[in-house]
Amino acid sequence: MSWANIETNWENYKSKVHQHWPLLNRFDLDSVNGDRDLLIKIIVKRYGMSEDLANNDILVWQNNQFEEFDSTYGVLNNLIHNS
Repeated sequence: MSWANIETNWENYKSKVHQHWPLLNRFDLDSVNGDRDLLIKIIVKRYGMSEDLANNDILVWQNNQFEEFDSTYGVLNNLIHNS
C-alpha cells in the first residue's frame, strides 16, 4: 500500500491508525490529515521514541495495510474475474 493511497483516503484509515497508536487523540489524527512526516512527529511526541523508530513502526503498519487490502480485494478480484 503506497502512502499516497493512505493519504488520499485518510478518513478511512484514521481508525486503523488509532488502533495501532492509541495514544493519538482525535485532534492528532485530524491534524495529520494523511501527512506522514507530521504523523512521525506526533508519534515521537506521544510515545517518546526516536524518529527512526517511529518511521519504522509506520512502515510496518503500512505494509500490514497492504496485506489486509490484498487479502480482502484479491479474493474479490478473483471472484469477479473467474466467474
